[in-house]
Amino acid sequence: MQTYDSEEIKAYVAHCKEKGIQDSSRLFWLQSAMRAGIDKSVLEILEAPRLTTFDAFRILACAIIEIPESLLREIAKEPDTITERLQKYYEEKHAPDRKKIYQEIFDNFQVQWQQNFNQLLKQTELLSDTQDFLKSQILDREERIGILQRTIDDLKESVSHERRRAENLEQEKEEWQKYQGKTDADNPLAGPAKTEDLPEKQQIQDKVVKFLQRSFQRRPEERLFALIKPLEDDQIEEVIDGLEKGLEYREVKRYADPDYSANKMKEMKIILLKQRKGKKT
Repeated sequence: MQTYDSEEIKAYVAHCKEKGIQDSSRLFWLQSAMRAGIDKSVLEILEAPRLTTFDAFRILACAIIEIPESLLREIAKEPDTITERLQKYYEEKHAPDRKKIYQEIFDNFQVQWQQNFNQLLKQTELLSDTQDFLKSQILDREERIGILQRTIDDLKESVSHERRRAENLEQEKEEWQKYQGKTDADNPLAGPAKTEDLPEKQQIQDKVVKFLQRSFQRRPEERLFALIKPLEDDQIEEVIDGLEKGLEYREVKRYADPDYSANKMKEMKIILLKQRKGKKT
């Protein structure tokens, strides 16, 4: 920075007028530049007669922001290239800083991307583990359903087989009774046949029929499996628990509804147990 007194400023203005600068606006900007402490070398550039007032003002602005003097002289020779020259100057000046900024941006982006990728990878692994767990649960449930279905089919087949046997035995019994009735009609003096008088084979058949009849009355398995077939595991547990705690089949059937949740079935079971306990008291 350089300091000028009023006499120096007046002398410089007179010098500019002698060089053909008569524009009052340009002379005003030159005086303002001197009061701002612009160096004499820059003043020499600004006083070039070929420069317009606007060109001189732009060069003065560049000098204030400390553009190198060598560049100011080049701009003064070709004022129309000021934009391109300033752009090239700043690109060269700030190229290292720009590279550093770009590198910092890239590094930050890479760190953030790596963090997001690691988080996504963990979530993917968690989802994969959850999927495997659900698959194993589904396979286990399907296996249990298959076992129950095979058990039910076996029971149905066994019941059907026993029913056919009972029907055959009943038919043989009826035929025997017809035969016995005919024998009684032919021999009216003979009394009704007693069990011990029947042939040994017929006695055995009668015992089997009675046993099967008692068995069908005692065994409610087919009803129980028909009851629990549409239920889920937690619902089935409530049915079995109710039976184990003394509820009868008809009582359990009141809450063994697939539309009821396991919690609702549990509440109804507790109420039925309390009612049964109150009746006993």
